[in-house]
Amino acid sequence: MICKVTHVGHDVCSADHKFTRPGGFPFYLLGYLLQGNYNFRANGVDRLFTPGWLSCLPPHIEYSVCFGGGELPWTGYYICFTAEGDIEDLLALPAIPTGHRGINLRGLSCEGQVLEAFREARAWKVENRLDWERFAANTVERILLLAKNALRDSEAGKRDLRIIKAQRYLGEHL
Repeated sequence: MICKVTHVGHDVCSADHKFTRPGGFPFYLLGYLLQGNYNFRANGVDRLFTPGWLSCLPPHIEYSVCFGGGELPWTGYYICFTAEGDIEDLLALPAIPTGHRGINLRGLSCEGQVLEAFREARAWKVENRLDWERFAANTVERILLLAKNALRDSEAGKRDLRIIKAQRYLGEHL
């Protein structure tokens, strides 16, 4: 196992929800934004996250967040974990100045798989299935590998996402 999962969750927050977390969390926070927007501030940098963002925030980063910016409430999935080994290779996603690593999966081939993985891990937790923690730890690894491959497939974001979508559409419909 590369990690130990401490929590799996699914949140819905109203447009007016704000908070600050001094000292951050004592664990990694892997999250996927399903709908809505949120503004995240850390390391003196503001960043607007929109639907499709998969991000991983490392432990102990002080931050503040403001949910909203759209008509829909913010909805997202998250998994909190501690590293049990070297996960740097799996966290080989682009660095974001707020301290995150992440990628916007919107329109990429793995988006549905990532969402389903979060949903399955959440279901195992809610149903208190035997070994839900091990299942969720495997889910973390799976999600990070899917994202890493999506990043590679999009050539580290060097290709225009509109071109990738057009190529995928043409491949599926011709």
